[in-house]
Amino acid sequence: MHNRTVLWKGFVLLVLITAGILPVQAQIFNQPPPGSVYREFAMTVSLGGDDWVVAAPNANTNFGVRYPNPTMYLGIDGGALSGATRAEALLTVWGGHVGTTGKKISFNGHSNLSIPELQTTPSDGQCYMQQENIVIDVPLGNLQEGTNSFQCDAGAQTCYSFGWGQWGIYGVIIRVYYDPNSVSHVTGSIASPSNGASFGDSPTVTANVTGSADRVDFLAYYDGYDTDGDGVWQEYHHDYNMAKWGDMEIQNHVGTAWGSPWSVLWNNDLVPDQSGISILARIRGTNGIWYVTQPVSRLTLSRASSTVMMFKPYNVGPREWAKGDVDDGAHGDGYQVQNVNVPDAADAASATALIRTWHGADIEDPDHWVRFNDHVFPGFGDSYFAKLDKLDVPVSSVSSGENTFTFYSPIVGHHGIEILWPGPALVVRYGVPLPVQLASFTATATSYTEVHIAWKTLTETNNFGFEVQRSYGNPDAFATVANSFQAGHGTTVQVHEYSYTDTDQGTPVRYYRLKQTDLNGNTTYSEPVRVDVLTSVNDHQTPTSYALDQAYPNPFNPSTTIAYALPAAGAVRMVVMNQLGQEVRTLVNQQQEAGYHQVVFDAAGLASGVYFYRITAGSFVATKKVVLVR
Repeated sequence: MHNRTVLWKGFVLLVLITAGILPVQAQIFNQPPPGSVYREFAMTVSLGGDDWVVAAPNANTNFGVRYPNPTMYLGIDGGALSGATRAEALLTVWGGHVGTTGKKISFNGHSNLSIPELQTTPSDGQCYMQQENIVIDVPLGNLQEGTNSFQCDAGAQTCYSFGWGQWGIYGVIIRVYYDPNSVSHVTGSIASPSNGASFGDSPTVTANVTGSADRVDFLAYYDGYDTDGDGVWQEYHHDYNMAKWGDMEIQNHVGTAWGSPWSVLWNNDLVPDQSGISILARIRGTNGIWYVTQPVSRLTLSRASSTVMMFKPYNVGPREWAKGDVDDGAHGDGYQVQNVNVPDAADAASATALIRTWHGADIEDPDHWVRFNDHVFPGFGDSYFAKLDKLDVPVSSVSSGENTFTFYSPIVGHHGIEILWPGPALVVRYGVPLPVQLASFTATATSYTEVHIAWKTLTETNNFGFEVQRSYGNPDAFATVANSFQAGHGTTVQVHEYSYTDTDQGTPVRYYRLKQTDLNGNTTYSEPVRVDVLTSVNDHQTPTSYALDQAYPNPFNPSTTIAYALPAAGAVRMVVMNQLGQEVRTLVNQQQEAGYHQVVFDAAGLASGVYFYRITAGSFVATKKVVLVR
């Protein structure tokens, strides 16, 4: 099975398509490189009016557009441009009327900056239906601290012209870059996986963060479906093609962590098996400055019991527009057809179609339809907006050889369906389907003696239930936690949430995983997650009561760590006494802030035996025993 899929990948690659104005960079979706330090300032264009519509000077006012185009505004914080080294604008752009070229944007009345056309199409990029993210350089002199105005413009249609150019802009992010040595910023690295690692479905991705942070975005470089619309399939996957009425926010990436532990579960069920994957993180400090980590690389995605492959379209042409007065040249008015080649459909366990459309809902035409071979999809897409849909395809509808996506809309006088570049794709999973699709799996230390384990499922198949398993110190010796069983929901496509709290007082560093059992007694295991109860408790969380925890390790030699909680600031004294009540060490004797604290008791010079440590904080007094063994 696995030898055959390697041959398939090689075969599929053979049949795929690869595909006053200041100059800009040629690549249209550049990424902040590793080591970058920058700030972001975003705005989302309101859909409540026509501000998002950018028209050419000869625009037809009968359709509600007007010229000149409106002025819009974006704020940049005071001091943000001081010491800046460069700036760029990230734009979410709808291609608009096919063939529209001469797209431009200007800031604060400065010279127009050209917005490049698609670079990956077989012919002129403006002749393809599109919505993409584009990054262009912006001279620092074009920007100012405080309110910035900007205005967009358009030229004529150069292909399929019906008289006037028009495109759309949905949002703008200004990135301002700095010399990393000139500003205070967080740093970090990818903690797991490590360079050269292999993983399967739903791996846990974790970052180490140094400094005060409030967000970590994880991105992965791999060959997969192009969601940003630039036609590049192998890249650091993510996009800003927001949902309708949404904000200019990252999506379709590995995931975002909003607090410690800086860890996410990567839902990679539609990512093909492959090697050469890289993962990096963008870390935002609480001062608003981002830092990009170095990537971990040479990663391999290889499932133990199944194989996932993606089949890309090989005949996506210009003006893929399903509309009653548009003839695709082969199937007649209203039709658009794209094909994927599946060399072997045998052993297919599941299939998913990935389709990006603009106005895919085609609300004006109840007679429109979209199908894959003989399978007709239920309604999908959005109205007068772009949307990525992930649609189930019955494996019985998948054929070995050529497979066909067909879009049909007989509508005339309204918009019809735009099939966005680079076209639809099919993801097929071969072998055993996943019994449970996890959306998230986390372990969070809520105190020094409690770890809260939570997980969410997107789908469940024949699921009897879950047990939590724990391993101390390393992820190699798991044992089931007593009384941790959580009953499953059999077969369901509804989202379900589960949780369990582990009150174990073992080693601080521990690993957790899920043991899932189906109704036939078969078992599968999740990827493990790591937690360190001594470092993961949120230092900014205020305890509700005083507490003195048991020292760990105990017995010990030569040192042990003692953790304690203070609900209020005040004088704190902690001493160690021998069995005669004599003080032999003073561990703490100072004013301390409210929060969670820990101190190391180094017993150098003390004889073996039993010792007691006592804390006094306000009216709170507590004593615990510890044993030194030489």
